[in-house]
Amino acid sequence: MRQPLLAFAFLLVGCGDVPPDNLLSSGPSSEALEAEPQGAEATLSCTLPDRPVTHGPSTSEAWELVELSTATYPKALCNDGTPGTYMIHRNTTSTKWLIWLEGGGNCYDSATCAQRWNSSGNKLMSSKQLTTRFAQGTLEFPSRGVFSVDPNENPTFHDANVVRLNYCSSDVWSGDRAADPAAADVTDVKHWHFRGRAIIQAVFRELMLHENLPAATDIVYAGGSAGAGGVHFTVDDVQAQMPAGARFMGMPDAGFRFDHPSYDPNTGLESTAVPTDQRIFIEVAAGNWGGRGDASCHAAATTSDEHTSCREPGWLTTHGHIRTPLLIIQNQYDHNPLGHLGVDVDSNMDAGETGYTERYAARTRELLASTDSLHSCFADYDSQHVTSHGPAAGTSTIDGTVLRDAIDAFYRRPCTPERRIEAPPPGAP
Repeated sequence: MRQPLLAFAFLLVGCGDVPPDNLLSSGPSSEALEAEPQGAEATLSCTLPDRPVTHGPSTSEAWELVELSTATYPKALCNDGTPGTYMIHRNTTSTKWLIWLEGGGNCYDSATCAQRWNSSGNKLMSSKQLTTRFAQGTLEFPSRGVFSVDPNENPTFHDANVVRLNYCSSDVWSGDRAADPAAADVTDVKHWHFRGRAIIQAVFRELMLHENLPAATDIVYAGGSAGAGGVHFTVDDVQAQMPAGARFMGMPDAGFRFDHPSYDPNTGLESTAVPTDQRIFIEVAAGNWGGRGDASCHAAATTSDEHTSCREPGWLTTHGHIRTPLLIIQNQYDHNPLGHLGVDVDSNMDAGETGYTERYAARTRELLASTDSLHSCFADYDSQHVTSHGPAAGTSTIDGTVLRDAIDAFYRRPCTPERRIEAPPPGAP
């Protein structure tokens, strides 16, 4: 088998005491998120009510960094075995929640994980830098786009409780494998923990036990890049454990990956190699990370190829697997996936690269237009990567609708899907 050429970045009721049966798990040592598996034949429907949203004062409390207890959550570990962490920005007067999975690429074998560790391991594979900087008072917290407390910049979430799960598992939030104590060398992929699912489980359990999440009326589960992949893989698992009666929605930004041939510079066309680099990557990564993609997809899969598809958001959202309403935010020729496919859209592209990019954008439009009927989308014809948590949330526009307003419309009317897919300019397919 050919070796992969590139790593693909991408993932209760009332207040008071919460009964153990309603938690994400029955105990801190139980397995990671497990929804009731359902096959692809499960009926996809949206029953969330429209919400005439009223707003309170903007969130005013300072951000806090929370380190998960390894005694309580022994599996919720970063790659290097340090504790998983999350940031929280509380608004105790609000029952609205935005819960965000951070992105940051991935590593999937001995070589890519060693490279990731040697280049920026303390930031991407460990919580040491975060906890040190928080103690020093030098840690920066998100403040733009959906994280802003300015109601003009962020009409939907400026007054919400906001949580950001910090990404340090390098597994697109989907892994469930412990490090091998015998693998002492950082050049051995078995040296690393891949516990993205356990970190998600632990954070939601903490929010249910020690924050006001049991009283939530509205929860948006979102993420960018690898975090968006994580949303696709875990959104139904999380939804199954959320407070009864709460409106629960997903919002993956820049994680809509699908199987597409890499660019062949020798021909200026799509590579004809089979399997594609994308498929090889998923197979190798899944073998090293453990864990899984979407539960219903794996329950319906009968072949190894079908199981591989369960870690492809483009497949999950077009084959009846994700039952939670999503707003899929995806720029059509996002420079991040295209870079991994072999094209640098920020350089002076030649005719072959330009044609490949246009065909990739056309395929993105085709798949987004064919996603399951309960999902919405917002797809600019440009190359930006993750737009909802930065200034682009107020500038990206399709047919007069700005992204921040599309987010607000989805939040208010999640069961009225809107497909905003920008048409290509003249001359492009």
